[in-house]
Amino acid sequence: MDQGPRYVLRNRSQVLKGILLIIFGAALVLITVFDEVAGSLVPPGMAALGLAGIAASIFLMPRVILRPDGVETHNWIFRVWVPWNHYRELDTKFGMYIVSSDHKDVVASYPGAGGLSKGREELGAKHKLGKSAPNSPGLPLHTDGTVVHWADMSQAIGLIENVYEHEYVEGKRSKRHKPAPGTRASRGGLGEAFGQATGGASGQATRGASGEVPGGPSEDPSRQDEFGPRAGEGSAADWDAQPASAASGVGAAAFGHEFPTQRTKIVDVASAAAMIAGVGCLAVGIVLSMS
Repeated sequence: MDQGPRYVLRNRSQVLKGILLIIFGAALVLITVFDEVAGSLVPPGMAALGLAGIAASIFLMPRVILRPDGVETHNWIFRVWVPWNHYRELDTKFGMYIVSSDHKDVVASYPGAGGLSKGREELGAKHKLGKSAPNSPGLPLHTDGTVVHWADMSQAIGLIENVYEHEYVEGKRSKRHKPAPGTRASRGGLGEAFGQATGGASGQATRGASGEVPGGPSEDPSRQDEFGPRAGEGSAADWDAQPASAASGVGAAAFGHEFPTQRTKIVDVASAAAMIAGVGCLAVGIVLSMS
């Protein structure tokens, strides 16, 4: 069982887009109701249901879950688990991608801002065509329980790096990790980037009265890593030869009982059902409206 908190990261702007799409579908039904010339309510009703299903799958359901054992992403149709000993870095050049030892998985809840916007950020605020990247306050760490955060991309990046560097992930980290640029982990500091107090020389966290814990990195040379054998798990060749969908991890993870030991990707039944139903209802509504 995980020792430590569980963070659920949701993107407010994405959820807002989903709500607007649902409102648009409801507006189609209302327009038909008040239109004296309009016929049956079935076509707009089916279209509205379809838009609601698509909005749920694309905008409302995607989220990121951080655990002491790894990071879990709920994307469109699929769920992906990446344990910390397979986690390499976050690629945020065009959206957010979790890079593991041999995969690169998109994080659907944090899409890219677009090439033009990203290019302006790369130019910097001093350039006449540039703009500064958003500077959001950092999210605090906690000792236990489930914590839900409405986080923008910069906050999500910072929290992922902070959780990775915290003491309750000790012994589970990858030696090949590359900290995300701009985070406190990339600078080797602990508190200045997000306004949190640093730990002592030993790297121990200091608990406040509120239960929040400013985390600190731990450099345990014996920590797990995907490029070498771990105690009791055979040789490095045996470790690398294990399939990404090892049966020991997939079945347990699918029901939420245990985090998989390797990067694992499965179908998210709820998201897939919402997408299929949404596309089907929308198609039926369009066909009925044209007949």
